[in-house]
Amino acid sequence: MKKTFNYLEIGKSKYNKFLKKSVDFVSEIQLKDRVLWEKFVNAFGSEIDDTENGWRGEYWGKMMRGACLTYAYTADEELYEVLENAVFTLLEKQEVDGRISTYSRGNEFNGWDMWCRKYVMVGLEYFYRICKEEGKKERILSALKAHADYIIAHVGEDKIPITKTSHIYGCLNSCSILDAFLQLYLMTGEERYKTFGKYVLDLGGTGEGNLVESLKKGLKPSEFPVTKAYEMMSFFEGILTYYEITGEEQYLKIVIDFFDLIERYELAIVGGMGYEHEFFSDTKQRQTEYSSGPMLETCVTVTWMRILSRLLCLTGNSKYADHIEISAYNALYGALNFDMLDQFCYEKKCIVSGLPFDSYSPLVSYYRGDRIGGYKELADGTHYGCCACIGAAAVALFPLGAIMTDQDGIVVNYYMDGEANVNLPSGENVVLETVTEYPVDSKILIKIKGETSKNISLKLRIPAWSKNMTINGEACVAENGYVALKVKVGQEILLNLPMEIESVKLNGKTAFTRGPIVLARDEQKENRKIDFETAETIVGFKTLPTQKDEYFRCEAETESGNKWLLSDYKSCGKQWTGNLNLISVWLNVK
Repeated sequence: MKKTFNYLEIGKSKYNKFLKKSVDFVSEIQLKDRVLWEKFVNAFGSEIDDTENGWRGEYWGKMMRGACLTYAYTADEELYEVLENAVFTLLEKQEVDGRISTYSRGNEFNGWDMWCRKYVMVGLEYFYRICKEEGKKERILSALKAHADYIIAHVGEDKIPITKTSHIYGCLNSCSILDAFLQLYLMTGEERYKTFGKYVLDLGGTGEGNLVESLKKGLKPSEFPVTKAYEMMSFFEGILTYYEITGEEQYLKIVIDFFDLIERYELAIVGGMGYEHEFFSDTKQRQTEYSSGPMLETCVTVTWMRILSRLLCLTGNSKYADHIEISAYNALYGALNFDMLDQFCYEKKCIVSGLPFDSYSPLVSYYRGDRIGGYKELADGTHYGCCACIGAAAVALFPLGAIMTDQDGIVVNYYMDGEANVNLPSGENVVLETVTEYPVDSKILIKIKGETSKNISLKLRIPAWSKNMTINGEACVAENGYVALKVKVGQEILLNLPMEIESVKLNGKTAFTRGPIVLARDEQKENRKIDFETAETIVGFKTLPTQKDEYFRCEAETESGNKWLLSDYKSCGKQWTGNLNLISVWLNVK
């Protein structure tokens, strides 16, 4: 299936400022940690997940996917060597019949076993795509097929039904293996992997009801037979792959309709979802309510960004890029734990050492660092979590999607300071340099460098929130979310996307945005306890100089003479171990 937009080749773009800081942080603190990879590998063959039907077996593949995407962006050879070692160390754990599992044979195809086997496939598939040596690729593919064939030999029609391979969430976790099998079919062309995928697809994702039929009936996601958001989106990702294989439009429509439902009923203002932990729960309407528990799981945000990225590539529709940008600048970056602060462990009811990502994103008078999603202890007594493993994928996907190509030329989706080396459809090469402080500032200077004298097709995405946009000082009109230009080497384009503070009203509460970023109040930044229930009337805003890692900071003056400090959501609540740790997006504004 030919895509509308295509990613650049490995290592062809490099961006600066906060984007660089986030990628470097994840790479150095997590993805290059050889000891951590060893811990994840050692879970296999140890039967460590037997006792509580655990999910430690997901960690290796989940982090490998993010690490491979990071390599695709950075082309960091040290990272590649670490990943190659982690892959072939894992393959040493494969049993003679192809089995790779953290469960014993007597307890296999139970709990999270299929889910973990899925992530073995995912991790190997992603590394296969970046692997440089044919001999090693052959070995990986052989191991992948043996692993998948073991599953096919035991699960399916006239065997163990896949809807009986877990007691959790109606086997939605097991059925999310759909995409991994279809990706293996794309890699091999071997029909049995497509057949197994179609078997899973036809069952509709759960043993408690068909998700596709629920969608067609017009049910809200919160009314589906199972409402676990992360696993459900993973299943629908598999449907998108089935569309790529078959070209049958009905499958693309299913996923687009699913996106529309999430946008209508579940998407919170910061680009995450799951008012109740990680479940579809009418989040869009309920997000203004105080919750004494965690909400907007990072795993859900990352999976949302992944399915949006695939829809963007397939359709070229700018609305998917709009949502990716909002999720990245708010929910995703807000979850980065740069200071590696300790976090609260719900399972042990105590504070434990922190991980690179926070697991949940608060919206109303609450704090970060409350619970480690997917917490499990490893064999040496240390711990890890699902959100910490998955976050790297989105941190890499965002810059990978900034500058892409289509059949005509170059497409700019996100505005990041740096440059991209682009091979044009004509075979010629140009460098696109972007000079900007966006989203701190609204101006983006784009320089075209290279040798060709031909006209170059350049599409610039204009975000849905943008008003009064200009190019080189002149007003322009976007069509389908993009302005299409013909440019030449040596030309400079100054795009201006003016950003004003806007108010969003819901359920008697108010939130404030500025361009793609959401603003929030933060007790630590104001250095005082805040009664977020106090209602005020705001009479004006005064922009203030930004501080460390901030995109925006302003002072809101109220009618009674009080002053509220508002700043970008991603920088708020970062010092959650102190007494002044509450933040709030939704405010009482008269």
